[in-house]
Amino acid sequence: MFEANFTVHNVVTLFLTGAEIAALGALLNMNEEELLAKARDAQNTNLSYYYYVTGVPCAGKSTALSCLRSFTTYDEWLDARLPDMSKWPRPLPKKRVDEIDAWVGRQFAQKNQMLVHPSENTRIGIHVLDRCMLDPMSFKRKAERKQRAKTLLDAVCGNKRQADIQDGMIILLEGDATIVGERCIAAGKEFSNEQLKEMQKVLGNAYRGRGVFLIDARRHTHSEVIRSIVRQVFVGRYQTLNIKRRLEDIEKGKFTW
Repeated sequence: MFEANFTVHNVVTLFLTGAEIAALGALLNMNEEELLAKARDAQNTNLSYYYYVTGVPCAGKSTALSCLRSFTTYDEWLDARLPDMSKWPRPLPKKRVDEIDAWVGRQFAQKNQMLVHPSENTRIGIHVLDRCMLDPMSFKRKAERKQRAKTLLDAVCGNKRQADIQDGMIILLEGDATIVGERCIAAGKEFSNEQLKEMQKVLGNAYRGRGVFLIDARRHTHSEVIRSIVRQVFVGRYQTLNIKRRLEDIEKGKFTW
């Protein structure tokens, strides 16, 4: 019954006893402060869940996010993207690359502040974000990634690294480089198939281990990808990646590519 309702009607079905229905009704009728207090009393109870949807440019991240607006969603960038960000960085002057890197760091810092210091209406719920802080590694050569991790940590956590980075589950979209390359051309983004393949390989390494859910978009339509994300959110096991620790490991050279 669950599979039929989910596949045909996009409905998640709960099978509850009478007592469980009454408990759910009581929770839904609580105000936010009562619910937060109840969660504090019940150990290991989450009221907020964080999912970072990531992948190479034009892998389908923004398309997926646009279909998940019933959750609390965060777009790729808070401000208008800089023009040269649609180009591969290496032909650009170093000064321009540094400007872009600094701008990206500030954008991640602002989004992270929204997560670790939420407003009253975003303290509870499911949060889905376009991109994660390890993504910039895919735009750098291997020898440059330690320094890039440092600049990101400085931007988001401060020079003394006192600020936290919100952990979350990574939803990594992998696609066919040829198809993704065609989407890039249509979107005015200048990335070759070879560059996209290398970026996808870097992201696969950066986001490995616990807390990563991989979707092979080569084998799925857009609607199937979105359904896979929703299934993971509602019924999958919630595990998180410690993003700050992963960046620190890259900065210190402890991470193997």
